Amino acid sequence: MARDQDLGGVVLCGAAGVGKSRLAREALSQAESDGAVVHFVQATRSAATVALGAFAGLVAAEARSDHLYELMQRVRASLADHAAGRPLVVGVDDAQWLDPTSAAVTLELVNAGTAFVIATIRDGESAPDAVVSLWKDAGAQRIDVGLLSRPETERLVDEMLTAPLEREARRWVAETSQGNPLYVRELVLGARAGGALQQVDGLWRLLNRPRVSASLKELITARMAGLDHAEHRLLELLALGEPLRLSEAIALAGVESVTAAEERGVVSVEGSLPDAAVRLAHPLYGEVIRSSLGTVRGREARLRLVETVRARDSRQPEDTIRLARWMIDAGQAPWLELMLAASRAANNAADPDFGAALAERALATGGGLEAALLLARAHAVRNRFEDAEAVLMAAEPRIQTQDEALEYLEQQSEVLHWGLQRPSDLKDVLGRAASWWKDPEWPQHIAALQLRAASFERFGVDVAASTELLTGDGVEARLRRQLEPVHVANLFYSGRSHEALELALRIRPSIPLRTLSDSIALSLWRRVSLDSGEGWDELEGWMTRALEDGVRLGDHATIGQATYSLPSLRFLQGRYGESRAYATESERQMEQHDPVGLL
Repeated sequence: MARDQDLGGVVLCGAAGVGKSRLAREALSQAESDGAVVHFVQATRSAATVALGAFAGLVAAEARSDHLYELMQRVRASLADHAAGRPLVVGVDDAQWLDPTSAAVTLELVNAGTAFVIATIRDGESAPDAVVSLWKDAGAQRIDVGLLSRPETERLVDEMLTAPLEREARRWVAETSQGNPLYVRELVLGARAGGALQQVDGLWRLLNRPRVSASLKELITARMAGLDHAEHRLLELLALGEPLRLSEAIALAGVESVTAAEERGVVSVEGSLPDAAVRLAHPLYGEVIRSSLGTVRGREARLRLVETVRARDSRQPEDTIRLARWMIDAGQAPWLELMLAASRAANNAADPDFGAALAERALATGGGLEAALLLARAHAVRNRFEDAEAVLMAAEPRIQTQDEALEYLEQQSEVLHWGLQRPSDLKDVLGRAASWWKDPEWPQHIAALQLRAASFERFGVDVAASTELLTGDGVEARLRRQLEPVHVANLFYSGRSHEALELALRIRPSIPLRTLSDSIALSLWRRVSLDSGEGWDELEGWMTRALEDGVRLGDHATIGQATYSLPSLRFLQGRYGESRAYATESERQMEQHDPVGLL
C-alpha cells in the first residue's frame, strides 16, 4: 500500500490486543526482506519522562541533554548513516508513549523523507501532537485495526486447536473475547492449561467454565487501573448484577461515578432514558472483578442488588433468577414464591442445575406439587430420567387439578417412553389416570396421550384415530398441540407424505423448545423432509438458524436436533467431513438433553 500510494508512513490504531504490534512487526520483517534497513523503537511509559528516551541508543554518551535540537539532528543523522543509502524503515510501537522530543524526531523523519515510519497507537490513550501530525499533516496513512468478526474469531480458534470446537464453547470464546485476538488466544490457552477445554472423540469440549488466566487477568486489571473507590464499587455491582437500569446505577453509585466510568470506557450505557441499560464495557471486566471480590464486599454488594431489583415495578423471569442467586450467595434464604418462579425461569433459561437446586429448596420448605414438577423437569432436562421418575411417582398423590395432572402426565410421557424406554409403564400410568376425573373432557386428554404413545410404537396404524380426534368439535388448543405431531407421523407412515410435510411445516415450533410436543414436532419434520426428499433447502436453512439460536439460548434440545439434521444433509451433499463434525456435536448435545430418544 505504501509503494502504491507514495506514503511517508503508516499509523496503526486500535485497542490493546487487536494485533497492531504483530502487524507492524510483520511489515518491518517484509521491508527488511526487500532490502530496507529497519530500526525498531519500543516506547514505554517509563521512558516517556526522558527526552529522546525512545532513541537513547542513537545518542552519544557525551552529548549534552540541554541541546535538544542538536540531539534530534544527531538521531536523524545516525539513522541515515546506518541506512547507507538504502531505504530506511522505522517502527515505533506504542507511539502514544513517546516523549515529546522522540515524537518530534519521528515526525521529522517523515517530513524530511529520511525514513518510512510504521507506528502503532493504542485506542483511548492521548498521543503527543507530533504523533497525531503524522497522519494529519505529514502524509502518513492512519489505519484503524478493528476487532475480529464472529466468523473470523471462530477461524482463529480453529487454527489454534486444529480440530472442531463445540458450538457452545465457540460462543463463549467469541462473546468473552469480543473479537480481541489476544484475548481469544489467552482464553483458549488458559482453558486448555487448566483442563477445562479437552478433546473428546475428536471434538474440543468445554467441560466447565474456566477461570481467567493470570496473564489475562493482568492485562484486564491494567485496563481498569486508576479507577477511584466509587467507580470501582460501581464496577463490582455491575460484575455481579449487570445490566442495571441507569436510574438504579446512579442511585447505587452516584451520577459522577457513572459518568466518569462511561467516559473512561469501562461501562456502556445503551437504550432510551431513563431506563437505559448500564453494563460493563467488556465481559472480561466482570470475570476479573468477580475472581478478586472479597467475601464481605461481595455479600454487601449482592444485598444492595437484591434491594434494588426488588423495588422494580415489574420483574422479568431472569430477574427472579438473579434475585434468588444473589440471596443464596449472600447467605440468605429466598422466599418460597421466589424460589418457585426462579426455578421455572432457570429451567427455561438453560440452567437446570440451578433450577433443580431451587426446586429442592422449595420442596423442603412446603413447595408441594409445583416444586416437585419443577424438580422433575430439571432432572429430565439433564437426561437424569431415573431421578425424574422417582420425583414424579412420589408427587402423584398430591395432584388436585386437571392442569396439574396434564403437566404430570406430559412429563411422565417423556421420562418413561423416550427417556427410560419403558412404554408399558407409561401405559399403566395413563390407565391409572383415566379414572381420576369424571369430567367428559378428561377422557379426550387421556385418549390423546394414549394415542401418542401407541403411534410411536407402531407408526401409521392409527391415522384414522388421530384424524377423528382432530376433526371433532371443540378440540382445545392444548389437546391439538399434543395430537398434531402424532398425526404427522401417522400420515407419513401411511404413505401420505405430502400431507404430512404440510402439517409438519404448519406446526413447526419456535425456539427454544419448551415442551415434549415441540420436540416431537421438530423431529418429525426433519424425518418427513429427509425421507420424502422434499423441502431440503428449507430444512437446511431453518436448522442452520435454529442451531445459532439454540447456542445463544443454551437450548441443548434444539442444538441436538439441528446437529442431528445437518449431518444427514451434508452427507447427502458429499460433504463428509462436515457431516462427521455435526454428528459428533449432536452426540455431545444429546448426552445433556435428548427428549425424544434420538441418541
